[in-house]
Amino acid sequence: MNKIATSQEEILAASRKIILEKGVASFSMRQTAAAVGVAVGSLYNYFPSKADLLSATIGSIWEEIFQPLARLSSVDDFTKFISEMFDAIKKGEEKYPGFFSLHSLDFAADDKEKGKAAMNQYFERLKARMVSVLEKDPNVRAGAFQQELSKEVFAEYVFTLLIALLVQKKEDCQALLQMISQCIY
Repeated sequence: MNKIATSQEEILAASRKIILEKGVASFSMRQTAAAVGVAVGSLYNYFPSKADLLSATIGSIWEEIFQPLARLSSVDDFTKFISEMFDAIKKGEEKYPGFFSLHSLDFAADDKEKGKAAMNQYFERLKARMVSVLEKDPNVRAGAFQQELSKEVFAEYVFTLLIALLVQKKEDCQALLQMISQCIY
């Protein structure tokens, strides 16, 4: 007899393990139900569709990857924050190989939009956090940001370059940090 799932978190933990072991492309409701020890129909009490479960799982993976950044809540050094973000994503990529690369989000057609939405939600949170750190950084020179190059636009550019470095599997982000320093300090 199948047991009743004890929590959404138990389901998400099983889903993360499946993605860790087999990748996003092989993710299924059936595998998740088996891993948790419940009937497939029980999962639908928690997640209305595979897309919803996959989206929530991706969100929980992003939370896990960026957990180390939580300890930097009072950081006021933009380059330190970017370096820590690079390292956190790199460690996440090592734990969940292929997860961060542009090709890792190989969802079925129905799941694609929810998967992208989950990813974009975390990206937007990160960019907002970058802007917040920029605003607190006392070393940013006066006049570094103006109308066309606002803090938000700068954070977007830095984030795009950071992603490019990670997709290219660069070992570090020192060149990016130097570019940031020359632009804003």
